[in-house]
Amino acid sequence: SRLHIRVRSRAPVVSSLRLQMKRLCVFCGSSKGKSAAFSAAARALGEELAARNIELVFGGSHVGLMGVVADAVLANGGRVTGVLPRFMDDKELAHPKLTKRLFENPRFGVPRLRGPAGSHDPDRVNAGLQTQTFATQGTSQTGSKLHIVETMHERKQLMAELAEGFIALPGGFGTLEEIFEALTWQQLHLHAYPCGLLNVDGYFDSLIEFLRGTVASGFVRAGHLDKVVVAASPTELLDHFARFQPETTEK
Repeated sequence: SRLHIRVRSRAPVVSSLRLQMKRLCVFCGSSKGKSAAFSAAARALGEELAARNIELVFGGSHVGLMGVVADAVLANGGRVTGVLPRFMDDKELAHPKLTKRLFENPRFGVPRLRGPAGSHDPDRVNAGLQTQTFATQGTSQTGSKLHIVETMHERKQLMAELAEGFIALPGGFGTLEEIFEALTWQQLHLHAYPCGLLNVDGYFDSLIEFLRGTVASGFVRAGHLDKVVVAASPTELLDHFARFQPETTEK
């Protein structure tokens, strides 16, 4: 099931850009969890991204659900961009099938207005990365790559700059923090891209109920909660992403 999405008359007309999403960021656990359904869903999401020719942007590790979804994209001929902090690379957590690119002087600013309501262009960000100076290690046959950055903040910033939508698979503190930051930026109109929960076996049911409570208590506007896309399957989730229209209500 998913939250009801209300389309308001004030919402801007969204072009076919939504149907042509090139990159989606996936947040997920660094472990696989106790249910085999979690890995199955991560694998199905990776297969669906590859089938739709949507590049995966993710946290760059080979462990847990991160490794499962990346492996599925690569196994089906898709492209992957990982972003990993150096201290995690030092712990040998980097995905081995990605070409490693080491930033010399990464520079990131505050989140910028982007998407249909703004001027941000993820393609321009990606092209800009190609012109920077890197030391590279390893080779990926699909052109998939792993950017090594210095901090967790740089990791999240680069992932956000590259993506045209954000998905959370089951995960823990890090996964929740990442998707809530993306939702907050959407609420503040710092981006106009969809954010969704892949609700595997009802994993997010209690979270959804909690969020409904934030509306009832007056801390979140109903229109903003309505824009959280919740679906039980990757196909359903991505279909809803393709029809997404941003909320224009101010926080």
